[in-house]
Amino acid sequence: MAHCILFLLGLITLWTGIRTADEVHRLALASAAVFPLGWGYFSSPLLFQCLSGILIIGVYQIYISYS
Repeated sequence: MAHCILFLLGLITLWTGIRTADEVHRLALASAAVFPLGWGYFSSPLLFQCLSGILIIGVYQIYISYS
C-alpha cells in the first residue's frame, strides 16, 4: 500500500510542476517528483512494474509517431 501512496504523491507533485508557470518552480517540482515516483515504483509488486513499463513504452511510441 505504501507504494501506491508514494506513486500518487509523485504524480501529484509532477502534475503541480507542469501546471506552474514559473520555470524555476517547474524544474524544482519536477526534480522533487523523481524521488517519490522512483521509490513507489521500485517498492511496488513485479506485476505493476511490468505493466507500467509496457504502458510507458506504448505512450512513448505514440509520442514518437506524432512528432
